[in-house]
This record gives sequence, structure tokens and C-alpha cells, in this order.
Amino acid sequence: MKVSKEHQEWIKQYAKSHNLTEEAALNKLIGDVRETQESERVSLQQQIIERLPNLNLEQMREIRQRVEQFYPTLFHVLSEAIKK
Repeated sequence: MKVSKEHQEWIKQYAKSHNLTEEAALNKLIGDVRETQESERVSLQQQIIERLPNLNLEQMREIRQRVEQFYPTLFHVLSEAIKK
């Protein structure tokens, strides 16, 4: 993986402050980012599900198109939630 000099220095400092190797520090940071993204996706999903009953048909169609475009798996989950 190519990392800029600036980022390499930051990773070294991060690793040192957390008593990790540079590789372990980089893996931890990547894992943290993935976890954050997943949490945000779940939060967005919950917000949409909670608001669905208050939307008109046109708004629902627009949300469906955007969700299909950006979150194909989220669309599947929402489809199942709507059926229930």
C-alpha cells in the first residue's frame, strides 16, 4: 500500500502512542473506519425506516432511487422492512 510521507509519520506516531507496530496501527485504523461506516449506514437505515410512514409516494420513489444507487444492500433491507 502506498502511503504519503506525511501519513507515514502520522502512522508511526499513532503506532508508538498505542504500543502497536505500524502494520497493526494501520490495520486498526482501517478497521475503525469500516466500523464507523457500518454504524453510519445502520443509522441512516433506521432514520429512513422511521420516516417512511410520513412520506408521500413521490418522496418514497425518490428515496428508493437514491438508495438503490448508493446502497444496494440497504435497499434490500428496506424492502423487507416495508413488507413487515
